[in-house]
Amino acid sequence: MGEKMGKSLNQPLMIDNRLGGNGWIAADVVRKSAVDGHTFLQVDNTHVSLQQHVFKKMPFEFNKEFEPAAPFYWTNFFIVVPININWNSVVDLVAAAKEKKGTLTYRSWGIGSAGDVGAAMLEAEIGAPMSHIPFKELPQVYTTVANGDVDWTFGTAASAGPLYRAKKVKFLAIAAPKRLAGYTDIPTVTEAQGPKYFELKT
Repeated sequence: MGEKMGKSLNQPLMIDNRLGGNGWIAADVVRKSAVDGHTFLQVDNTHVSLQQHVFKKMPFEFNKEFEPAAPFYWTNFFIVVPININWNSVVDLVAAAKEKKGTLTYRSWGIGSAGDVGAAMLEAEIGAPMSHIPFKELPQVYTTVANGDVDWTFGTAASAGPLYRAKKVKFLAIAAPKRLAGYTDIPTVTEAQGPKYFELKT
């Protein structure tokens, strides 16, 4: 995206990845930068619309200190599990969650993230609690799932796709109304006999 923006702006665009802190670290860097139109912040929609309703206290008022410029993309999430786990559908995950009664683990990239809220939605739909393990850095979320350290997580084609193509993780389903181009062998959550019309996107 940075390369394409640089071409359209006729000048190089430097990407500065600041991981951790639910995106607040990156946002804090941008809010303290010069207000000259040369610094942009790329965040998920959770930062704009969700986090203020999840946390009692935010480090800043996002919608007062930032001006949305344009959406980059929308993407739906896959249910990602270790390659060697004996689950082949959402039905298997749901059955395991109900059997383990709160000890089935899932990982997200922070409290209030799309992964966290999506899992809470899934818990409510299936009527079974699970154990949330938040992590600071997104890439390590998928590494721990691939290693079998946690049972599952949510991931997009961009974030978890490389491990899927390397056969390090499995995608049980996509939380979307229809299958995703390039991943047409992966059913939707509804098609996989999970909660009907279950969708998670950012």
